Amino acid sequence: MEFRTKVEVDRPPFFISHSDKLMFAGSCFADEIGRRFREFRYNALVNPFGVLFNPVSIALAIKRMADSTPFDESVVTRHNDLYFSWMHSGLFSSYDKNLLLEDINNKLEVASDHFRDSSVVLLTLGTAWVYRLKSTGEVVANCHKESASSFDREFISPEDVFNSLSGLIEMFRDKRWILTVSPVRHFKDGARGNILSKSSLHLGVSQLERAFSNVSYFPAYEIVNDELRDYRFYATDMLHPSESAVNYIWERFCESYIDPDESDLNMRIARCNATFNHRAQFPESSEFKKFAEQRERLSESIDKEILKLSLKRL
Repeated sequence: MEFRTKVEVDRPPFFISHSDKLMFAGSCFADEIGRRFREFRYNALVNPFGVLFNPVSIALAIKRMADSTPFDESVVTRHNDLYFSWMHSGLFSSYDKNLLLEDINNKLEVASDHFRDSSVVLLTLGTAWVYRLKSTGEVVANCHKESASSFDREFISPEDVFNSLSGLIEMFRDKRWILTVSPVRHFKDGARGNILSKSSLHLGVSQLERAFSNVSYFPAYEIVNDELRDYRFYATDMLHPSESAVNYIWERFCESYIDPDESDLNMRIARCNATFNHRAQFPESSEFKKFAEQRERLSESIDKEILKLSLKRL
């Protein structure tokens, strides 16, 4: 007897291979899934602007990567001796303005090159609430602990969600876009506020799916809330999915999107990762040195196979 309702994942019109370049942007859930892709040696770049929660900020970041215009002093703001950019998360802050600009421009250069060559872009939308800076009218990616009086807080409609991303998807029809709604619960506005926010995101994403053949939707939100639906699958804050929940979502994602011809390769990568996580009790022993040599040979053979797959697709 089944004691859960399994969420069915629609078969996407494409598979993801190690020959693909992948770009991840969005909420902390994008970080979680992107990290697992990198662990399995996919060529993935994850959140080069830091964690971004709303679709408008995500779209602005992607646009900046696309046009690769360097940042100048006009994007830098100072508060309590700390310099930051409204387009970036709090990860990008410095007591030195020049160091901040150097950092965000170096990251932008890498991100622009990667995005230009990427074949798959995965965006995770976290909330339909945006904060607009009163002094300029711009939507900020992060409030950087500024006073709430500096912002107008706005709820964006499904049409706003659609409009923020549709131009980019239209412009880059050669890329495959995977959209998800983050299963992380935003309870600042209570349970109902969280549902309304996620609903707006869902409706906007559904419009994008219908409008573009290169858009695919992965139901991470539904898997957590309708299939797992238990607090044991949440972290201690009862808002973020637990490690086991994210692992399960990763498994479900792989079932649908990962090229089945590479399943054997991924199993070998998993075994190799496990050996690198192994802590030796006696690292100077001849037995461990032999084990380490075998591990390196396995790792090198995997890298050669991945390189061969990449060259084959060129």
